[in-house]
Amino acid sequence: MRFRMGIDSGGTGGIVAQLEGADVISLGFKKNSPRDIHDWLTDIPLPSNSFCLIERVHSMPGQGIASTFKFGENYGLIQGLIIAMGIPYDFVSPNKWQTEVGTSLTAKQKESIKSEILNLEPEKQSKKEKYLRRKAIKNNAKIKAQQLFPKSKITLENADAFLILECSKKDIEGGKK
Repeated sequence: MRFRMGIDSGGTGGIVAQLEGADVISLGFKKNSPRDIHDWLTDIPLPSNSFCLIERVHSMPGQGIASTFKFGENYGLIQGLIIAMGIPYDFVSPNKWQTEVGTSLTAKQKESIKSEILNLEPEKQSKKEKYLRRKAIKNNAKIKAQQLFPKSKITLENADAFLILECSKKDIEGGKK
């Protein structure tokens, strides 16, 4: 039996783990300290054929210094814990896993966003468009995760981790891992 994990290493992200055929377990980062994350991970009995897929992230233009630092801190913490535990892992870009599990924006959503920002002042359009696109993608992720994991409590904060877990399953089944 395979044990796999999906990790959204953003500040409000989390870890989702599943032993093949068993219920999914999850831990969010927002309300847990690095010690809590460590303890949660080390309490899981890991079989030898474990695998972890981590979302590859980076800072973005316009992101504040403090949030960028926290973002990088989580990313490094997660990698360090996974390496220290000897769990094989790989990275997946947001674009790849979103395409793989089908949470990209639909043409109708893109059109709706364009019409909503049309009457805004030009300097406000870009920021509003970014916000609306991110919100729509997060909502798509939550809906898709609820469809794939109906027994689990899915939130906007953990939906990405559930879908990264699903993407890891596809990679494993496809013979990539």
